[in-house]
Amino acid sequence: MKQIFLGILFILPLLSVGQQWNKVPNTFLDQPYVAMIEEMNSMLFISGGFDSINTLEVNHVSSFDGVGWTILNNGLGSSAECSAFFNEKKYFGGGFAWVDGSSANRKLATWDGANWEGFGNQPVALTIKDLQEYNGSLYGVGSFTELFGVQDLNGIFRHDGTNFFEVDGGLLGAPVSVKKLVVYDSLLLVGGYFLQAGNIPVSNIAAWDGIQWSSYAGGVNYIINAMFVDTVNEYLYISGDFTQVGGTLPVNYFARWDGENWLDVGGGGDCLAVDFELYQNQLYAAGCFTEIGGDSITGIARFNGLDWDSLGIAYNPGANIMEVFQEELYVGGSYTQIGDTLAPGLAKWLYPLDSACKEMYAGIGIHPDTIYTGQLPYTFRSGSYGNSSLQWEFSDGYTNVNGHCAYDFNDTPGTYDIMLIAQCGVEADTVYSQVIIVSNASIEEKEPFDLNVYPNPFDGKISIEAEQLVGKEVQVSIYDLQGKRDYQKQLKFSSDTLQLALDLPKGSYQLELISEGKKVVQQIVVE
Repeated sequence: MKQIFLGILFILPLLSVGQQWNKVPNTFLDQPYVAMIEEMNSMLFISGGFDSINTLEVNHVSSFDGVGWTILNNGLGSSAECSAFFNEKKYFGGGFAWVDGSSANRKLATWDGANWEGFGNQPVALTIKDLQEYNGSLYGVGSFTELFGVQDLNGIFRHDGTNFFEVDGGLLGAPVSVKKLVVYDSLLLVGGYFLQAGNIPVSNIAAWDGIQWSSYAGGVNYIINAMFVDTVNEYLYISGDFTQVGGTLPVNYFARWDGENWLDVGGGGDCLAVDFELYQNQLYAAGCFTEIGGDSITGIARFNGLDWDSLGIAYNPGANIMEVFQEELYVGGSYTQIGDTLAPGLAKWLYPLDSACKEMYAGIGIHPDTIYTGQLPYTFRSGSYGNSSLQWEFSDGYTNVNGHCAYDFNDTPGTYDIMLIAQCGVEADTVYSQVIIVSNASIEEKEPFDLNVYPNPFDGKISIEAEQLVGKEVQVSIYDLQGKRDYQKQLKFSSDTLQLALDLPKGSYQLELISEGKKVVQQIVVE
């Protein structure tokens, strides 16, 4: 028996006290385009299409301390597209044709707080799209095959602070477009448009462990443009021009990986996000969408764990990069104003933590009611939202503070209680559940049954096809992504197809069928 009791969720009306857009003080860009924002060493660095900020000639790059802007010598020849802090230096990558006024250096440069340093005159056509530190090296991706005198890079390089290296053959499959890097689950994940990593077939996402390539999570069916890691709940968020993830789940430009399953993200949007950011423990997305989660929201939105929210104003499209700095969310792009506020290319959003925390809730991700000995340990996954910390508690006193928690119950049959506490500021929420451990010796092993669910996504009516279940009693359950059971019935397959009429809100759910000790779970989406 599954028992999940969700704490009360208080959701404030949009634009409650303290929520507001503001112009960045002492800031006027001559060209309203910001492509890169990065907080490094308590300074905010930006780069874009601008030549000046106010009266300062900055040449496409500058730093901000919260009060005023600083000239970084002669700057860059054009916008940087990415940055990273590595070996006590700030690295900038992009398509720029000169560094500090000299065309002897292009595409990649470092700033040490006083001086620029480049890495030579690289090919004009290439662009570095993203940089990421991983296992003591700096990795970069983009549109290149040769760079820094190293050939056959194929979209990715490794840098140890002195030299550059290829990464086991790189990314292949014409045309190749490598866009994003993140570190997740101790792996370096690479996203973009490619079909091979080294000699391994992949589908637009691949994993590098420092030694070899592997495919990842079944891939996606088209380009990935953005990737982001929620380090508290241990989710991977992606967005791009894809319509299917994991080979089976239909989505609309957005998806979330919880370490085990792909999930829909609030119904997705009508266009992709180019950046994600976590601000006050809540997920924000910026991109080209004008509709997201079924609502008319343009350019930037906040995800409350179930649905997407507007930030309360009619918003000019063009947001493409976000960064948290001094407890505010800075948003850069190609817009000219936000609401009635003139803010060419750069603005900031304030949402006080005490207000944000009131939207926090605890949730345990989908897990089986019954686990058999020999299948342990089992990994429980958080379905919480808006929290800054977590604590799992089990019947024997064991605790764990990770988003994903592996536990083996000593491989002993019995009924066990699980508690998850989510914390945000002074707010806390608790969710409880139960799991039954059954001896494998008492269960006759059977092959899992095949399942075909259609249409998926669906609106009201759905068909479940399973030839092996004809004439059998089946428990059919549907859970939302926080583990709340929205439907459960004991039904009989009189033919090979069972039809259900369901009145469920739009969103993603887990369909669970149990028959004769065997269970199959499949993702379904209500549109």
